Amino acid sequence: MALSEEQVLMDIEAAKKMISNIRRGKGSTDFSKYCLLYSRTNENVEAYMEQLKDSINDKKVLTVCSTGDQAIATAFYGAKEIDLFDCNRLSYYFAMLKIAALKALDYKAFLYCFYNKENIDFKAILHLYPEIARCMDDDAKLFWNSMLKSNWRNPLSFAFNYSSENKIITVDSINALPFLKEEDYNVAKDRITKSRINFEHCEMSNIPKNFSGGYGFINLSNIARYIEREKGLEFLIGILNEIDSKNLDDNGEMLFHYKWYNTDSSYTPHNEFERKFKSKILTFPSTTGDGKIDGVYIHSKKAS
Repeated sequence: MALSEEQVLMDIEAAKKMISNIRRGKGSTDFSKYCLLYSRTNENVEAYMEQLKDSINDKKVLTVCSTGDQAIATAFYGAKEIDLFDCNRLSYYFAMLKIAALKALDYKAFLYCFYNKENIDFKAILHLYPEIARCMDDDAKLFWNSMLKSNWRNPLSFAFNYSSENKIITVDSINALPFLKEEDYNVAKDRITKSRINFEHCEMSNIPKNFSGGYGFINLSNIARYIEREKGLEFLIGILNEIDSKNLDDNGEMLFHYKWYNTDSSYTPHNEFERKFKSKILTFPSTTGDGKIDGVYIHSKKAS
């Protein structure tokens, strides 16, 4: 068991309390130890990982846990070891549920459970859970055995689809995630089974202290923007430089900012980032499929 039984039992009680709050209309998306999480990414993961695959294949990777999609995608691109971090403990259990389902289910069943509707299909997951549970580690199994045997209508209500101003945004997950292509699904199943996956409950600012070095690819998604808002640019630059120094491999690359829905592909780097933290920008179509452009800021250690 990766997590102690005592810790899992604490997480179960916290999750149940949070779901009770959700049912009373008190659910919050504020990032914390126990909070709501997205059920699927709204990033065009395939677009940027395809361009960064040499830093992922046969390498050690550190990525935000979140929906589990980034972890599965790095496995698809050949990561040999995947370390997950997140400030939200519930993200680990949800990612392990999704990964176990990938291992256990055929393509159509997996798609139906997690990606075929505006949100996950709880009834389908509950029906298929005995099969999914056979592919789970003991800590995740203890959590979900308790949660799914509860009398609540939906014990998965802490995971929801991406929304803006309370309107669901349709995300083209199949084209955004390489493992959702039917012809590549079995490749994903095989590679996720071979990858070693670890989880650390950790804020991004504690990565240098909590993780070792040697990562070929580090994926911070859009967490940096929140740190900059809360603690300022100088603090953020300091953390990014620490991660570069202590955690990134000599030829490694770090995705330190994902930017959504720009109007065109001509990104102008943040002046301070350009001056203080060497980076390049990759651009590609948004997951919304409406002609908008997303982009990622990439720092390459070999170029710094």
